Amino acid sequence: MPVTCDEDDGGKRCVQCNRPTILSSTLSCDECDESAWRPTLRSGQQPSEAERATLDAELATLRESADAHEKELQRIRARLDTLQPYIDRRVCLLHSPIRRLPDELLEEVLLLLWHSRDLDESKRWIWMRTKGSADLPALLPSHVFAPPHVCSWWRTLTLSRPALRPCIYIPREALMAFEPNSRRVVPERLSRSLASLPYREFNIHVMHMDISPDSAVSLNRQLLHTHRWRRAALDSLPWTTLEELATSPFPHLQHMHITLGAVHEWHDASWIGDGSDPRPLLLGNAHQLTSISLETSILDPDAVLVPLQRLPFVLPWSQLRIVHAYSCPLRICLEILSQCSLLHSLEWRDERDEDVIAVQDVMPVERIDASIRHVAIRHHWAVSLVALENFLEWINMPNLIDLEVCHVPSDYLLPRLGQYGCHLTSLTLVVSVRWMSPSDISNILEATPELESLAFVYDSASTQELEDLGEEMHDTMEGILQALCDTLTLTEDSKLPPGSRFFPDLSPHMHLRRLRSLSFRCEERCFDCIYSCMLRDWPPDEKPVRHLKEVRLATPLSPKNIGEIRDAAAELCLEVYGLDTCSAMYETLLPHDWQPPTLTSRYIILTDANADRI
Repeated sequence: MPVTCDEDDGGKRCVQCNRPTILSSTLSCDECDESAWRPTLRSGQQPSEAERATLDAELATLRESADAHEKELQRIRARLDTLQPYIDRRVCLLHSPIRRLPDELLEEVLLLLWHSRDLDESKRWIWMRTKGSADLPALLPSHVFAPPHVCSWWRTLTLSRPALRPCIYIPREALMAFEPNSRRVVPERLSRSLASLPYREFNIHVMHMDISPDSAVSLNRQLLHTHRWRRAALDSLPWTTLEELATSPFPHLQHMHITLGAVHEWHDASWIGDGSDPRPLLLGNAHQLTSISLETSILDPDAVLVPLQRLPFVLPWSQLRIVHAYSCPLRICLEILSQCSLLHSLEWRDERDEDVIAVQDVMPVERIDASIRHVAIRHHWAVSLVALENFLEWINMPNLIDLEVCHVPSDYLLPRLGQYGCHLTSLTLVVSVRWMSPSDISNILEATPELESLAFVYDSASTQELEDLGEEMHDTMEGILQALCDTLTLTEDSKLPPGSRFFPDLSPHMHLRRLRSLSFRCEERCFDCIYSCMLRDWPPDEKPVRHLKEVRLATPLSPKNIGEIRDAAAELCLEVYGLDTCSAMYETLLPHDWQPPTLTSRYIILTDANADRI
């Protein structure tokens, strides 16, 4: 700590508190002669008056010296308390492990922290202000993401990692805050705020959602800095605004989300078209674009009278590798699958009503052959199955190897697996008793014997919602899990595992002989199923040869269950992940025998405690 020399005092003093940095005086403790009164103490006689006077004087001197030493100790302790933070900071600087990490590894740590927060999309936004200061905050607040606020080093790493950058959200109010005589163009204040962002490129979300027919605004590409966009969302923009903006140069754009159709323009021929006019090319200047998401949102009840059946524009199909289609008409989905020759992944979700589907979905003449390899179908249990049936009926996916299905009935899934003729190596199943029966689980796994990775998620929340609605369940969670257990523990010679009771005539080829990775998630307690699926204690002469190497768990497990799993996994050379998560889930559950206290039980306890006094 820096010090200065005090000329008057002659000692060194602290710059901050002006206290001496060394002791200003040296306290001494003189030797006290006790030979005169010690014989009196040992003989038991009372001291004389002269001895009393001498002892009182010595005692006063000693107490005064002790008080002086106590004050000096307090000053030294205060001095130590002042020095300790300086010591701690230097120790952290020299010996903190995280400060010895390379930048690349520390970036991965920060990225892991970012994903672990599991924030809602809106909390990752920085809202553009419509009033007040034109300066836009460069970083999310510390209560959302703290690392960039810790030090300049972490801030630099956060700014340099694209995956850690927030999204700049520009609402309609900011777009409509026009300057006087601006002819409805984006205000320069907005442009100055975007220019001050410390990112080479940034993510942006532009929201319009205006019901006025004359609300279109000219979004100048230079004022919005489109040359710095990395990921962008154009939400409910009028057609003229969308066309003007989407034809801008995007040298860094990698992903674009477009919500199709402004509310007041559903009757506009620009969106609907007659199918004969040439369609404009959007995002043709985005040469790094590989991912796009399309979504339709109908808020006007009369919009279905003049439906959107196809895209009013074309895209650079050959660039697209990943597509997300949300509530898109069938014709749009089929065009994407047929035109994107290098498409690798498709995520499909549809929440339209049946009357909207009946008007918007136009059946094609023949099925579409798609070269896609990964498909995620996220169906909601409370939504009509018509759109799902149309989508699965009119596509062929012979190259499909990775399938993720959520709440898809087996009646829709199983026939398609045989129709496509694909060889799935990865399967994710999100099931409940509303859509699946124990035999369905067996049949699905029988149809996919080449699986190398299986993720099984039991959705107990949707089951509870259905029970609350009064819908009767014919199957149980225990039956579903037992079916999974019976199928996974089959041996190559088709010998059933001990305890099997659902499928006495299982065929030998149902054995998943290539399964190497298993992921299991269930909010309810199901230790018996887990132990049976992975760690069953087989007799030595019946122990199967299995290739399972990795298991990931997310289900409530008691400390005893976790110990049993760890012991068995060590014996089988099996890597088990997620046990800390299982322990945390178990802590959130109430004990199975817990009961709320009642007045009756309390009265009995009090009476028994005082029974011997009555």
